[in-house]
Amino acid sequence: MGDLYAILGLDHLQFEAGEGDIKSAYKKMALIYHPDKMGDKITEKDKEIWLSVQNAYETLIDPVSYTHLRAHETEAD
Repeated sequence: MGDLYAILGLDHLQFEAGEGDIKSAYKKMALIYHPDKMGDKITEKDKEIWLSVQNAYETLIDPVSYTHLRAHETEAD
């Protein structure tokens, strides 16, 4: 799960990141990687990064997805 935080630039906070931190980090990444912001200069790598950012945000912000991932991570430890 740490990778999801790292994608949003929150690896230093990990599980301490709150909803506000997650939303703020997502907005910062959207200003850089959102396809509408990139315009014609978007590359396949940029698209992959944007999809990763979206996935990380949607997973961390949704309590059900977050709880599910957290349970699986605890089992792995």
